[in-house]
This record gives sequence, C-alpha cells and structure tokens, in this order.
Amino acid sequence: MLFRDEAAIKIKESSITSILSPDVVINGSLSSAESIRFNGKITGDLSSRGLIIIGKNAAVRGNITADSVIVAGVVEGNLNAQDKVNIEATGEVYGDIVTRKLLIDEESVFSGQCTMLRDEKSSRKREAAIKKAEEAVRKANERSGRQADADDHKEIKPEEPEKQPEEKEASEKPQGEPEEAVEEKPSDDDFAFIDLGTSKPKKRRSKRR
Repeated sequence: MLFRDEAAIKIKESSITSILSPDVVINGSLSSAESIRFNGKITGDLSSRGLIIIGKNAAVRGNITADSVIVAGVVEGNLNAQDKVNIEATGEVYGDIVTRKLLIDEESVFSGQCTMLRDEKSSRKREAAIKKAEEAVRKANERSGRQADADDHKEIKPEEPEKQPEEKEASEKPQGEPEEAVEEKPSDDDFAFIDLGTSKPKKRRSKRR
C-alpha cells in the first residue's frame, strides 16, 4: 500500500480515447479496448485494457476491471487492476481491491479488503536475496563444523598438580651449582693406639690444656 504522490498514475489526456459526460446514464455493462474517462452514472460493470478514470461526479454500481484505475467519484463494487489503483481525496470505494500497487489519499474512503499481487521483478529479487542468505548460513555452518572437528582432535594436556611450598623453594633453587662439601677434621679421640703386647686396643687420651 502506497501513500506517496510519486506513485500516482500519470495521466496523458491524449491517451484517453473515450470520454463519457456527466449526463450519461447506463444500465448495463460497458467495455472498451482503450482508456475511458467516465463522468456519468452506470449500473453495471466497466472494463478496459487500459486506464479507467471515474470522475468526481460519477457513480458506479458494479465491478471495474482494467490495467489501472483512478477513482475520484463513488464506486460500489470490486476493483481489479493489473498495475495500480489510485483513490483520490474525493473518491469512495465500497468493495474489495486486487492490484499490485495501491495509493489512497488520507481524505478518501475505502471500505473493503485489499489483495496485493506480486510483482514478478520484485519476486525474483526477493527469491535471489533469500537464496543468497541461505547460502551464507550454509557456509557459516560448514566453517563452524570444521572448527568443532579441529577442536575435538586437539591434545588435551593434564593439569600439573599445585606444588607445595617446599617443592617451590626446591624448584626455585638454581640448578647446576653443587653444594660445597664440608670437610670434617678428625680429632685425637678418633685414633686408636694398639699395644703390640696385648690384643686389646687402647684409646689414647687427648691432653687437655
């Protein structure tokens, strides 16, 4: 549904071949291969292969079928337009509308349901955008699957137990430097003197000063 003036149907007066004046009253259907400007009153259906314009003072009790329709009068019936339907400020439509594009003036009256036809060009663009989005999602899923497989094959190293304070001090001590050996000097008490005449060894008492 459109509300922009740019979407209004552009009218070329030279393209309108049939013009019916306000004093025309028709009971029955009216059909034309060319565009029609209808300003009278009709009880019956209107159809055209081109544009149908319902004038400000016109009244239609019947269905309208055309390529595009402009309503400035009163229509009691359904509108079926292959391209556009414009309802002007003075227009009133009491019925259902089927079209690709709809322009309704804020001061107009519309009472009914509207069915919007798909534009083939827009449908192709929409389908292409959907396919592109689906392809992007598929590639993203493939990348995430490969990453998950790579993570599964990674070697998991066991966590080392926390070292105790004594082990930490030992590990912090520099390696490669051997500890200095402390040489113990023997005392006189460590020597035993053996008397050759006896079998028992005798200890020599150290002299104390």
